[in-house]
Amino acid sequence: MSLLNLTMLAGIFVVPAVLLWLGQRFRRRTPRQRAIFWGALTGHLVAIVSATLAGTLPPHLWAPDDMFRGLAGYGALLILPLLGGVIGALRASGREGSAA
Repeated sequence: MSLLNLTMLAGIFVVPAVLLWLGQRFRRRTPRQRAIFWGALTGHLVAIVSATLAGTLPPHLWAPDDMFRGLAGYGALLILPLLGGVIGALRASGREGSAA
């Protein structure tokens, strides 16, 4: 199994499980955890659209060395939610610092 396949499987199964865990008792979470949740959820939604569009490309446009399709279709499902969570955490820490 290739690294991109493992990345895709983690994006399909692990990311939603983590989002479900973060969504439990959402009101009791800290503002930072809520920002991470919303950032990761937004990233996952964008990744779903990206993977769907990459998967519906006509076969004559595919190439064995096509890095864009591999990243958009497989890598985005894990990379974009992680990036969204990091951005949410950074935005939350910026707000916490300015409120004090």
